[in-house]
Amino acid sequence: HIRLKQVPTIIQRGLLLMYSPIVMVFLASSLGTILRVDLQTGPYLASLLLGTISMYLLPFMFFIVSLITAITTGSAWGTIALMLPIAIPMLMTFAHVQAPATLFQLPLLLPTLGAIFSGAVCGDHISPVSETTIMAASSSGAYPVDHAITQFPYAVPAIVGASCAFIVSGYYNELTLWINALFSFGLGLSVCLLILYLLNTRNRRMLHEK
Repeated sequence: HIRLKQVPTIIQRGLLLMYSPIVMVFLASSLGTILRVDLQTGPYLASLLLGTISMYLLPFMFFIVSLITAITTGSAWGTIALMLPIAIPMLMTFAHVQAPATLFQLPLLLPTLGAIFSGAVCGDHISPVSETTIMAASSSGAYPVDHAITQFPYAVPAIVGASCAFIVSGYYNELTLWINALFSFGLGLSVCLLILYLLNTRNRRMLHEK
């Protein structure tokens, strides 16, 4: 039961708890604007990678980069704000189109956006410096690093499955949107379930030997 006189204290603690994520998102948005407008980071990276990597690998690449960025920064929204100004100009440069562009001209737009969001959320979930990790660990009396380590075995099958899904989604981007989504989702889910099955079989074998 919360008393009325406790409300200001609760609000103050909530503001202090969300202060760092809000600052992180603001700084990432400011940096993203600088990267997109002033430095032209997306077209520059595209000019470096053009001809050296396949365009179809861009969703997979942005998934891995977003995952690592979110783990190191502990902010999913900050990672998204940082990656979007880089990804969209890169796609347009690879596809040789000018703004405004349509989905027909950029078939890899939706897979790449999905990869960025997925990598950012996944990295935030297993990051030891994420506010969600800190809040969950603090409420249960555990150390944030220990809590983050326990999440890795659960996240690895999902990461491998999502990586396969984004590779397939990028390679078969000429398919219609729904067929591409269902095909890549089915493959990713199958890979994830296969890894879980193999791990479960190994654990059962080890327990039986003991």
